[in-house]
Amino acid sequence: QPWEGEVVTVRGGQIYLNVGQSAGVKVGDVLDVLHPGEKLVDPATGLNLGSTETKLGQVRVTSVEEKFSIGAAVGSFTTQRGDIVKYPQ
Repeated sequence: QPWEGEVVTVRGGQIYLNVGQSAGVKVGDVLDVLHPGEKLVDPATGLNLGSTETKLGQVRVTSVEEKFSIGAAVGSFTTQRGDIVKYPQ
């Protein structure tokens, strides 16, 4: 499964992410920010097939610690706790 993380919180224009050096994140990296949507469940089997995602924008990493990083929005958009972050495809 492709690597992904999540937004932990947003404070004063800074976006805190639950991924850091241990996940290979570096200062200057640009990540897509996506809002998770409806879970898609197979009606026949009940298996979770995944979920839809809506791209909100991108975040540029400005500071990296071992287990978290901090970034700033590239452009203007609103993000919140639980939104998904991952490298652009």
